[in-house]
Amino acid sequence: MVNRYIVVFVIFWAIIATALSIMLHLGFRGKSEGEGGVLTLGIVFTAAMVWYLYRTGPSVSTLPNLDPLVFPRRTFGGMLWPLTLSLLLGPTLIAAMLVLPLYPIGGMDLLDSVGRYLQPWIVLEGLLALTALRIVVMWRRRLTPRLVAVGLAAGLLAGAAQAVQIASSGDPFDVFWAIFQTVTVPPLFIGGGLLLAHTGIGRSRLLEGKYLGAFVSFLTGCALYLPLALVNTVAGAHAEYTWMNALWKPLAFSWLPALAEETWARLFLVTLCYALLRPVSNERPHRAVVAAVLISATAHGLVHGPSLRNLLETGLVYLLPMAVLFVKRDWEHAVGAHYVVNLIPFLVVFLGR
Repeated sequence: MVNRYIVVFVIFWAIIATALSIMLHLGFRGKSEGEGGVLTLGIVFTAAMVWYLYRTGPSVSTLPNLDPLVFPRRTFGGMLWPLTLSLLLGPTLIAAMLVLPLYPIGGMDLLDSVGRYLQPWIVLEGLLALTALRIVVMWRRRLTPRLVAVGLAAGLLAGAAQAVQIASSGDPFDVFWAIFQTVTVPPLFIGGGLLLAHTGIGRSRLLEGKYLGAFVSFLTGCALYLPLALVNTVAGAHAEYTWMNALWKPLAFSWLPALAEETWARLFLVTLCYALLRPVSNERPHRAVVAAVLISATAHGLVHGPSLRNLLETGLVYLLPMAVLFVKRDWEHAVGAHYVVNLIPFLVVFLGR
């Protein structure tokens, strides 16, 4: 018997994907006339996907209770609000504190030059990498050769994907970004893998040695997220990437956000938030999961830029389902989702040049 939740979701998937494909064919890409309709379709599909994943994924009630990692006497609220505020506001405030004092020295030119390298998402990923490094040192006896090898490979692949843009732009920032990902992704992946084993929330087929299963999960994540990839495309995303002049470039470059962001924002940040919140909510495990998913998605959205649109639209429409995919399916599903949501707009740029 076919699961009714799957049937309902497939109907939503087909209708929304068809509508967006028609809009793309009719030339609505990046046009203000269809902006409201595109966003509405994105919200509807996101709601349908989260509902489907909630109904069909493993229950969080089976997850084990956890002992506190820090602050053993905190209440749930006492842990939730400082964690939320630090992740949502902290990166922007730290970036401003580091950059603004330079204005009297070199004016706006120096501010702009240094500010490129101290943007909120760079600050956040850097601080999370230091936290991950601390966890790796603390739990070094739990390390496995596979965890270390896959973490190093993820960092190298993310850096190599950024090299695609370096070859086209020659921008020093792109060189910095490639080095930054190569250095930060491995500790974030390894620390996230340790937290994954500690908490039991989510899974990674790669870390289980199920390589074919990881590939299938990746492709399934791509397929599930196709409507949101079309939402991103019709909304006009990545139109400025005019250097996408060969098919291999979008195919290769899309691995950068897929690997780097799914490592720090899902594998590490979701598990870290859950590891901090579950010990103060062992009697109500669902709220720890919901809070971890929402905090990671909104923090990830907000560091794209301190605006309400990034907080709500980017965070809740595009990134929230990725976090739910990680919790209810596996990390490879989330990687596939992030890969395709960037790949389709890049391919449209390539095809329309």
